[in-house]
Amino acid sequence: MLSRLVRLGMKPTLAIALAFAVVSAGGGVRADMSGRLALADDIERRLDGFFIFTTDGSGTYVVYQRVETGRGLSSRDEVVCMARDCYLAVARVQEGALSKHRSLEKVRHRFRAAREAYGTLQSASAGDYVDRADAWRNASARLEACLGADNAC
Repeated sequence: MLSRLVRLGMKPTLAIALAFAVVSAGGGVRADMSGRLALADDIERRLDGFFIFTTDGSGTYVVYQRVETGRGLSSRDEVVCMARDCYLAVARVQEGALSKHRSLEKVRHRFRAAREAYGTLQSASAGDYVDRADAWRNASARLEACLGADNAC
């Protein structure tokens, strides 16, 4: 997969720091004694790691979505790769906004919709590709809005 992304002209980075951030993220509402945000743990677990939340400890979280191919990606996208998987940055949000969410089910729904839109893009025919790519990008943009404000989900 990494070679496919490189062929698209991207410069994916092996993100050791990203892996560390996933393990050591802290702040906000806690899921348990590990220091992870409850919302981040819930989304990562329920969607089988399709999305991951990272932080460098400054109060900003970046949400990454696993990408299976370079389809739908552009050279402007922030893509990071670890040992087996590559991820695309799809949202940035402040820790305070993540810890204030009251409707976890609405947030889960928004993440599932983004995952489904990505799956639809991956199976799109040439004729449907542009519309499906736009739908996926819109679903990803709605993730950031949803995470930033509870009433935007």
